[in-house]
Amino acid sequence: MRICTAVLVAVVTLAASAAHAGVVAVDPATKADRPVNWRWAAKPDAFKMALIMSTVSRHDAHVGDVGRVECVIGELRRPVDCRTLSEPPGSRLAAATARLAYYYKAPARDEDGKSPVGRTVRVSFTLTAPGGFE
Repeated sequence: MRICTAVLVAVVTLAASAAHAGVVAVDPATKADRPVNWRWAAKPDAFKMALIMSTVSRHDAHVGDVGRVECVIGELRRPVDCRTLSEPPGSRLAAATARLAYYYKAPARDEDGKSPVGRTVRVSFTLTAPGGFE
């Protein structure tokens, strides 16, 4: 029982230092980043973020490192089919970012009344402190 409590406290402590990812839309014409014009219906909570980000190699990832992936908003309004744009070699930061991206969920309609399904988004996480991401 004490071991389980210690592990839970460690994960909660790790999660407390985590923040949400940066997510931008991709302009179809120019391929440039632009802000998404919707509020996410769901975002990953700190516990999910800590669990997924614990797979990042602490030996190959350092404060300031960024993992970026590009995904498509799928039929369930979640980022899917992610591909790596950049990550520090050996860090596994982009793979963790792609797994975490799935926990974002777009609304049924954006601010213009259009469905976000099929749109491309870029998701990034920056290592800000031991166990902390933004």
